[in-house]
Amino acid sequence: RLTEPEETDRSAEALREKLGDRFKITADSDFSEVSDIKSISTAVDAMRYTIYVLSIIFVLVVVSMICSKSFAQERRDLGIYKAIGFTSGKLRLLFALRFLIIAVIGSALGIALSVLFSNRTLSTVLRSVGVSNFISKYRTETILIPVLLLLGCFFLFAYLASRKVKKVEIRELVIE
Repeated sequence: RLTEPEETDRSAEALREKLGDRFKITADSDFSEVSDIKSISTAVDAMRYTIYVLSIIFVLVVVSMICSKSFAQERRDLGIYKAIGFTSGKLRLLFALRFLIIAVIGSALGIALSVLFSNRTLSTVLRSVGVSNFISKYRTETILIPVLLLLGCFFLFAYLASRKVKKVEIRELVIE
């Protein structure tokens, strides 16, 4: 890195002599790398938060679709559980825990696949915009924060979607 304007001018002239007209060489003593790095960092952070928000919306949609379907199929079983003494709160907690267990398994699988394939895939995709080798560094917080956020959302949304358990009556078993 050249910090003196005279050094910059001399280096630019030497490069012009050596390389000729194949490249356009200009001497600029105004280094704006810091602002470029900040703007790139801001863009990456914006993409990260956008992905987080889209992931939470995806979790909400998936959980609501699956909960409504599984609740319809398990309505009779829920009535039986209530008949043998389970409270609505415990049934809702068990319902949400099932989703949490599946989310933990999916997160572990996702982490393993990401560690194995993300660098290669992103390098291939980003090669078209000039990034020839992309290397992501995995740290504990870069993995744990999104995973815990999504696991919490799965559990919370499943618990909220299971509020229909309160409406299941033991009388429904007698009617069937």
